[in-house]
Amino acid sequence: MKNSKFLLLPAMIALISLTGCKKNEVQTGHDDLGFIPESVTSYQGDIDVLLYIEGQSGEMRDIGNPKRTQSDFFDAALARFGAAAREFRNIAPGVRINVRYTSIANYNDSIMAYISEKGHVPHIMHGTDHVNEMIQKGYATDLTKYKDSELYKSYDDGILNEFKFGGFQGAFPYMIYPMGVFVNTRLFESSQANYGDFDALLADYTFENFVEACENAKNFDANVAALPHMQQDFVSYMAPSINQSYKFDRRVELNNSLVEDLLALEKRLYDTVAYEYIVGNNNSPKPGMDDAGIADWNGNKDFIQNDRYVFNAEMPWNLGLLSLMATEAGKEADFDYLPWPKADEDSENVVGMIAEGLTIGNQCPLDATGTARCVEGGELATDVAAYFTMFLTNDPRSLEARSEIDWLNIDEPVKGVLDLPTVDKNFKFSFQAEDEENAFYLQLRDWLECYSTWWEKESEDDVPDVYNYENIKPGFKQVLEIFYGEDETRRINFYGIPDNLPNAQGGTDDIMKEWIGRYNCNNILISDSTWVSTVRARLSEWEDSINQKIDAVYNYFQ
Repeated sequence: MKNSKFLLLPAMIALISLTGCKKNEVQTGHDDLGFIPESVTSYQGDIDVLLYIEGQSGEMRDIGNPKRTQSDFFDAALARFGAAAREFRNIAPGVRINVRYTSIANYNDSIMAYISEKGHVPHIMHGTDHVNEMIQKGYATDLTKYKDSELYKSYDDGILNEFKFGGFQGAFPYMIYPMGVFVNTRLFESSQANYGDFDALLADYTFENFVEACENAKNFDANVAALPHMQQDFVSYMAPSINQSYKFDRRVELNNSLVEDLLALEKRLYDTVAYEYIVGNNNSPKPGMDDAGIADWNGNKDFIQNDRYVFNAEMPWNLGLLSLMATEAGKEADFDYLPWPKADEDSENVVGMIAEGLTIGNQCPLDATGTARCVEGGELATDVAAYFTMFLTNDPRSLEARSEIDWLNIDEPVKGVLDLPTVDKNFKFSFQAEDEENAFYLQLRDWLECYSTWWEKESEDDVPDVYNYENIKPGFKQVLEIFYGEDETRRINFYGIPDNLPNAQGGTDDIMKEWIGRYNCNNILISDSTWVSTVRARLSEWEDSINQKIDAVYNYFQ
């Protein structure tokens, strides 16, 4: 399959016009592709971004400065913004992108500190709150006013709509990941003498069969567990009446026989995981695994390098990182990535989705009378922030720059920072010839070539089949078919389900708190023999409470 690239002819490359060289004259820009309006390309000023980078805090002003080197970009987020901002300078040389970053726990406090300092919210925010909560707080701009721009039209509508609430487009897609189950296929097949091979599991991939495979895989005497921890997401995503129903029908049904059966299977699954479920301390290995040298903070290494787990259902955002680790360890052939198991024979496999968005800060908040009160220059700064964000995520020039950026991952040199496509499969940019490959396929191929664990290369000339997925590994093939398939009900956005309801005290109530916390039900832990019956007895009560809160949160939001 031809591995084509976008070729931007010299006449089509954005040019920078320098209006003389007098001290007080400024640089103005131009976009020959016509994606970025002149009001943005001629803008002179700063655009401030607030990101979260766990365990870090700081600021990088003018992140797109061409003098910046690899050592400046010590995180993937900084590399993304650095590459895009550097490329954006060729179009809008007067725009300076400044990035502040902080830990997750401090993010909301950092917004308040920024407001106190500047008098307005940051221009671009990668928030820890769900987008609907950013809207509720008045932090977000409605982005539908950009719907006629070519970059806006390039987004996959299904993904873009994950950030739309009541007609309010609260964010642009930034990064998307499928949520499913990692598997070490070599360990799996060596542990399944009484079950069959990996293909047999995929052919009848129900939760019951998955649990049986985990029971066969568990070998604490050999320091091997089926999974590191329990994950409540299994049942929440598998059961059609829980997350799927919440997302698409705004109702949850817990009190039914299928959920009751899944709880019994969940109890069996607990016996196969490496770590005890202990309130406030989930990093205590079980007897038999406590001498395996595993560490909760070292889970990726224990999974990829040390062969301690057959499956792993944690950290889907590490698809790229785990692939790089497998490549470095010479273990690319050992791993695959699966959808969630089916709840039963009558259900379908689904994948979760983590769709992270970039919110454009509201520089024109409403006063008590409903009148917009814009900060000075706020409307134009909002436009610049919006067009830069669309450029960062979907413009082919930005994606090319991001594929070339040199950065560091825990002091290890890395080239390129790529994400799965958010562009529509069928979209063709106006500068492209009719026979040129659509951006979606180019971006997906680049991603797979960078993270080569997820496909099978039979010769040096092979490239990933991004049309029919013929040489994609069998589990990940199913993931891609569902993730980018026509039936959007099989792709359930983790951030698309409101999880908090504002209360009268000015705080929030967790909508599904009791269900999500079911591993400790009235001080009966999942390790206790009476756990299943205790949880089953509460399902009707929890269901009523959750549905009342769902009604309230959507009424509040509308």
